This record gives sequence, structure tokens and C-alpha cells, in this order.
Amino acid sequence: MILNAQANKNTSWEIAATLAVSLFAVCLFLFEKGYIVGTIALMLCSLVAAYHKRLAWHSGLTLLGIAFILVLAPHIINLIQGTSDLDDIKKTARGIPLLLAAAFLLYNKPKQAIVYLAFTAALIICFIFSLKMNINGHLRAYTDGFNINPLMMSVTAVLAFILPKTNSQNKYLRLVVYSVFTLTVSSVVMSQSKGPFLALLSVLTVFSCCALLRHNKVFTTTKLNVVVLWLLLIASAVVTSSQINDGLISRISLASKEIAAEVAEANSSTQPAIPLELKESSEGIRIELWRGASILTSEKPWFGYGKNMANQRMHELVDEGKIASYMSKYASIHFHSIYFNALGYNGVFGLITILLLLIIPAYILVKNRMNNPLVAFSGILVIINYAVVGAADVALTSTLPYITYIFLMTICVSLVLTKKEA
Repeated sequence: MILNAQANKNTSWEIAATLAVSLFAVCLFLFEKGYIVGTIALMLCSLVAAYHKRLAWHSGLTLLGIAFILVLAPHIINLIQGTSDLDDIKKTARGIPLLLAAAFLLYNKPKQAIVYLAFTAALIICFIFSLKMNINGHLRAYTDGFNINPLMMSVTAVLAFILPKTNSQNKYLRLVVYSVFTLTVSSVVMSQSKGPFLALLSVLTVFSCCALLRHNKVFTTTKLNVVVLWLLLIASAVVTSSQINDGLISRISLASKEIAAEVAEANSSTQPAIPLELKESSEGIRIELWRGASILTSEKPWFGYGKNMANQRMHELVDEGKIASYMSKYASIHFHSIYFNALGYNGVFGLITILLLLIIPAYILVKNRMNNPLVAFSGILVIINYAVVGAADVALTSTLPYITYIFLMTICVSLVLTKKEA
């Protein structure tokens, strides 16, 4: 009787953990502030679990906590220096409360199959929003309160998380994930978001390489699965592009021309003139922002100018002719890269903390991969997604992508760790 009561109690907590994670997953794309509702529900469950002494700890969570805290440090330094404000601290501090949730999930493991299904539901919700956006003609603007680029960065991260489930032995689950994969590719193409599409291709390429690994102690996927995924991606991209006048393909083509022109100008001693439409463009603006960030880093290498003074200094660089004159309109925006953003605002120390935010969870997942190969692989794919998309956008400073990252890392790390050090 006592054993049965304990088993029932454990099952109840497992259900609670599963429901809390699933609610967060579904709310993430359901409405603009959905992540807040999901976070509150998860934290309430974690606090109740703490009261009932149903939390566990592991040295891996300590490492994760270090990553979450370190990324705060440069912003705190800049705040003390009076060169930044509280906004960045509030945003980057969101990972710290989730350490309590990690301890909750480590002790009360949620049902993985349901968690994966909850995230597939989130992607279906996003596809519905994307379709609605396309029908209404709002291709590059806001849709249902979401800024389209941050939304797509989060979407490709979630897709990276569920991608290993395409190799499931359950054919019905496999078909569901295949379907959601196809719909999500369509969402990204409809949004015409170049960075997320490149990240999606990178994640699928890494996933495909695992078909060559045949060791039975690590996660592998079948060659047939890889072929099916690439065929679905190509078919979805082609069909969707044909319906929106090849918008994404046109943007990628123009971006290639812009980058080639910028490289040609940089390598030419005669400084050939580049048409204005190529220079004052998405890629041209990014290159000028990155040039400005490099100059700021050379002037204040260790801790940077801080956000407020960096923006002021960027306007001065325009006046000094060190970056293009048209950048006067864009000098106060972020640097469109997690790497250059860190350098431009927070110097080398800021860049190190961003890199550690990617590297530390990856280290935990690789080290403990044998405990749960599927989840470990899911987490690695998520990190690859952010490392790639972050090259040309602020994937770890924009609110929705950042909260998605730390939540997915919280889930993955807690599921690959064991309770032996609790």
C-alpha cells in the first residue's frame, strides 16, 4: 500500500511537470506574451514542488546557472558605469528563475513524448498565424503582435528541438512530425526570413550527417529519414515560394549580390562605386553596423561603451566618415548579430559571455548524452540553430528567441541529467 501510494504520488508530480512544460510550449506562439503565462505556471509548479521537497540538483545545473549569470555581468558593469539601463538586465535575467524549474524537472521528469507533441502543436499554431499573415498581405511586418524575424528565430529553434522525433519508431508520431516539419518550412518561406532559413538548412545538414554514424550508443538516424526530410523541405519551399512570388528566393539572391558587391569594394584599391540600392540595404546596413562594432571594440576592447554610449558613438562615426553616411538613420539600432552586438556594446568580455551561453549547455549535453541521446541531440541542434541565425541577427537579445532558448536549454539539460547527485 505504501509503495502504491508513493508510486501514485510520483505519477501525479510527473503529470504536473508534463502539463507545465506543455502549457509553456503551446502558449509560446499562441499570443504575444504567451511565454509569460507559461513561465508563471511553470514557476508556480516549481515553488509547490519546493515546498514538498521535490527538487533535485546536479553539478550540470550549476554550470547552466553560471552561463545564465555570466551573460548578465557585462550589462551590470555597464549599468554601474552609467552607460546602459535596466532593460537589458531584465531581459537577460529571465534565465535565472528557470534554474528552479530545472531542479523541478530534474526531480519530476516530464513525459518526453507529450513534451515533443506540445512543441509540434506550437509550430502548428505558428503556421496558422503565418498563413493568416500571408493572406492579409503582412509579409514583413507584425502579425498578431509578433515581430516576424524574432518569431521565425524561435520557430526554427523549436523545429530543431523536435527534428530527432522524425526518427521515431512510432509511425503515427513520425508522420505528425513530418507534417509539422513541412508546415514550418512553409512558415519560414512565407516570412521571407533569410537568417532562420539558413539556420534551418544548417540544422538539417548536421542532422543528415548523423545518418553516417552507425554506432549504437549514440543517436543516429536512417538514410531514408534524411532523404524524406530533404524532399519535404524542397517541396514545401518550392510550393510556398511559387505562391508568394518567390519572395524569399529574391531576398536571398539580392543578399548574395549585396555581399559580393561589398566584398569587391573592400578588395578593390580603386574603390568602385556601388549602386545605392545595393549599399543601403539589408546586407549593406549589417556590414556597416559590424564595421562600426569593430571600431567600437578597438576603442574600448574589454567592457565596451555600454548600449547608450555605443549608440552615441555610432552617430559620431557617421559624422567622422568612418561608416557610411546613410547609417545616420540606423546608428541607434542593435548590431544585427549576437556576436557583433556583444562586441559593440560590451566588448570582448560581452562576447565571451555570449559564447559561454552557447558552449556551456552544449558541453553539458555532450557529456551526459548517454543518459538520454534523443534529448541531448535535440539540444545540440537548438544550439546550432542559434549559433547560425545569431550571426546575422540578435537571437539571444531579442525577447522571444532568448526566452525560447533558455527554456529549451532548461528542458534539455534537466532531462539528460540524473538525480544521483541530488
